[in-house]
Amino acid sequence: MLRRPFGLVSVRVDSAGDRQEIDEAKNRDVLLPVAKKAVAFEVAREAMPGLTELEPDWRRISALAVLRGSKKGWALVLLAMIQTYLMAGWYWLAWLPALPFVYFLNLQWYRNTGFVLAGEHFLSRRGWLNRSTTCLPVNNIQNVTMTQNYFDRRLGLATLSIDTAGQSNTGGGPVIRHLPIAEAADLQQTLAGRAAAREFSV
Repeated sequence: MLRRPFGLVSVRVDSAGDRQEIDEAKNRDVLLPVAKKAVAFEVAREAMPGLTELEPDWRRISALAVLRGSKKGWALVLLAMIQTYLMAGWYWLAWLPALPFVYFLNLQWYRNTGFVLAGEHFLSRRGWLNRSTTCLPVNNIQNVTMTQNYFDRRLGLATLSIDTAGQSNTGGGPVIRHLPIAEAADLQQTLAGRAAAREFSV
């Protein structure tokens, strides 16, 4: 959040090797501690041959994610209102501005969440205050899992988890939540098909 006004970013990298080896070699965690965005983009392109676009036209998740997140926040605000009323009477009214603020936070999160399959790379971004973009070579994909909880099934949504080699330093493979079930199934089939078709060298 503090870097964005100055156009600064950092670049972290995972290599497709042994997880324990990466954990023990923390100096391999940060590829570029801090740099201007243009320089960081160029370093990322050099580290990942074939990567051409880091700010594409992002595909959105379902807009239902905004309401789902807001409902969770509103439930917490409601509990705070009840507790404040029991302890301090009408001071619970001070919590009212929090209701639209919760919706605003979820809307901003939604606007900064996206994914796209660009050539031989799968890109995803997340976060609002602290933003991150993950670039994953499709050839590194080992498993693509689609899951649904009870509420997902009622809304026709699903979560897509992409498992890759490495993952120690950058927090694991991409997890795309709140996807329409048909879109999640199509993306799963596409990614799994490409990963299965790749050639291995001995």
